[in-house]
Amino acid sequence: MSAKDEIAALIAFNAQLARLLVANGHAKPEEIEAALDTAWHLLPDSTRPASEQTIDRLREAINGNFIA
Repeated sequence: MSAKDEIAALIAFNAQLARLLVANGHAKPEEIEAALDTAWHLLPDSTRPASEQTIDRLREAINGNFIA
């Protein structure tokens, strides 16, 4: 499995986890957004460019399902 495939699998897993938290009433979509923003600010500067793309993809995956 390539690194790109591993990242895609990680994004899918985290998006599913976030959807389950929201569906079961354990979190609100805006709380997931806040957690993503917090995670972003805690990352070292050297990892932010790649991480920003990953977090943006995770946010898109999660938000796409919140709207449905």
